[in-house]
Amino acid sequence: MNLKLVPLVLLALAPLAFGQVDIGLNPAQSDTKPNEGLAPVRAEQKFTTNALIGYVNSEPIFVMDMLRPINDELTRLADPKSGRDLNTFKIEARRAIEAQLKRHVSDTLLLANARTTISDEDTKKIDMFMNKERNDLLAKYGGSQATADAALRAVGSSFDKELQDKRRRVMTELLLHRELMPRIVVTRPMILEEYKRNTAKYSQDAEVDLHTITIPVGRFLVEKDPLNPEKERRIKDPTPERIRSAEIEATNAARDLLNRIKKGEKFAELAGEYSADSRKNNGGRWPRIKKGALADQSLENYAFTLKSDSLGEPLLIRDTDDPFKSKVVIVKVGEVKQAKTLTFEEVQDKIRDDLRNKQYNEMMSDYYNKLYKKAAIEAVDRMVDVCLEVAVTRYAVR
Repeated sequence: MNLKLVPLVLLALAPLAFGQVDIGLNPAQSDTKPNEGLAPVRAEQKFTTNALIGYVNSEPIFVMDMLRPINDELTRLADPKSGRDLNTFKIEARRAIEAQLKRHVSDTLLLANARTTISDEDTKKIDMFMNKERNDLLAKYGGSQATADAALRAVGSSFDKELQDKRRRVMTELLLHRELMPRIVVTRPMILEEYKRNTAKYSQDAEVDLHTITIPVGRFLVEKDPLNPEKERRIKDPTPERIRSAEIEATNAARDLLNRIKKGEKFAELAGEYSADSRKNNGGRWPRIKKGALADQSLENYAFTLKSDSLGEPLLIRDTDDPFKSKVVIVKVGEVKQAKTLTFEEVQDKIRDDLRNKQYNEMMSDYYNKLYKKAAIEAVDRMVDVCLEVAVTRYAVR
């Protein structure tokens, strides 16, 4: 869990006190005694995602509580392209289900603590936050709860279930934040030691914000078709003189476009109209290019010679084997970053955050483990078996 996960609206809430939590069966729904553990399941039953497999703090646990949070992982494990056989799927799916069961039990116990300790003011602020979450979720599905329910049903969820889970996460994150944050200690010597130990990690790759308009030389290696004088055709086996003439024409065409850009016409609009490269429909813009990423090294090397926010002169990139692959490129760059090792001053804030997050995650893991070990949980293997049985049917059997 990252420290930044806690919603900002909740950071000002009042401190929480850590209370006692019990695990047991719901007395009204089981013949076993309270706090004996999780409700046993019967071996002869056929199970579905709606099967009830136990209780934690009187809250029922259903198969889907285990499978839904790991839906993407189980889908990936069952993908035929992965090459896994059924036995391998079972082994890896069991491992994922066991981890999810542990998380679910720990989260439920943590939630019980949060519910007994948050203040009325906390609740009001959480309600405000959840109201926004509800509106955002509705907007995602066109404002229709029915549409949301239909889409979420495919992954074993619902509109209300999504909001319920979100509220649970907010409450548990708030409790964890208040329990663990005061224990985090990151000093300047610790930050400096980390920097010295991993200096290579704190380097900046050379990057450029690249835009291009590409004029193919082959666009000018044409002649009138003698069979249809109104049309043009490619020149077969053009002479060196004709190739050179086409290169000059392409360069002049690029220079004319460059002058139009300098006079105020939009680079992106001209790229869409005249360019012939793969970025034409993106206004000539490339994703940020790291040094060594472009197949065309001539273009890349030229781009890194330019100053940030500048236009280069038309660049002729000649293909000596096939003149129809030669091109003239207008290059525009936004920010240009050169490779360098970042100074301690430049990265100390990031290192501080990294160290704080590392401590937080380690403490959170330890917190969960201790919470889980205190729980009186029985029949865990059988619970996992039931979930695995459903997972095999749902994901792996076709």
